Amino acid sequence: MEFAQWSPEYETGFPLIDQQHQQMFELVNQLQEAIVRETHPVTIKQLLQELLQDTMEHFTLEENLMREHDYPSYQEHKQIHDRLTRKIRKVLHAIETNEDTQVVNTELSHFLHQWLVHHIQGQDQKMIQFFRSKNLCLSSETVS
Repeated sequence: MEFAQWSPEYETGFPLIDQQHQQMFELVNQLQEAIVRETHPVTIKQLLQELLQDTMEHFTLEENLMREHDYPSYQEHKQIHDRLTRKIRKVLHAIETNEDTQVVNTELSHFLHQWLVHHIQGQDQKMIQFFRSKNLCLSSETVS
């Protein structure tokens, strides 16, 4: 059974955003499995790097859309994005420098799962409501 299950209630109605969110859920699941199985730290590091890359690409998409459409809560939303990327970078740094090998544990995957759910249902839904109020229809062609 998946650790971080995607649910239709997380859907925004914008296919590319939903696809990226689902990919982030999948990476959190892979990370959780690697942690539970006590996979080699190199593999965990690679998963975190992939999660960071995908997350940054997703945040860039959202932030570009917010700026383009004058989203009034852009700064607040961006600060939340920045805090998460800083946290992931900090964990990666700890792994790379062997400062703290205990930093990657199930608490990390639980945090990432809860962050995703909370962010999608909170900040992202507010952003989506704003886009809908502007009659913005996002498709993969619109945002690529």
